[in-house]
Amino acid sequence: MFYALAIICDDYFVPSLEKISENLQLSEDVAGATFMAAGSSAPELFTSLIGVFITKGDVGVGTIVGSAVFNILVIIGVCGIFARQVDIIYLSIYLSVYLSVCLSIYLSIYIYLSIKVSKEVNSINDKS
Repeated sequence: MFYALAIICDDYFVPSLEKISENLQLSEDVAGATFMAAGSSAPELFTSLIGVFITKGDVGVGTIVGSAVFNILVIIGVCGIFARQVDIIYLSIYLSVYLSVCLSIYLSIYIYLSIKVSKEVNSINDKS
């Protein structure tokens, strides 16, 4: 499955991104950072939108946040390890992990409180 995905990306996805970046006169670095990130996250976004708005599930926020944290911590780390050309600056790694954890905790508390407040507002509206 991964081999087939690699062939499809190599034959269709990358050349189409090259054409788009040529038409928009973007450098390869900018195109790689923006379009590749958007293209790799688009399936998750649409799956989450379907999960939230069509099936009325609670899969959306957790999927997006969990996937983003995984992409930042694991994917980039594994690429750096296999590249063997990256000088690891441990302060930036610790800072990235610390910020990711803090933001995840903050978002979790915010979502919990917003759900709690919306339930209280709905119960007040039902009483009146």
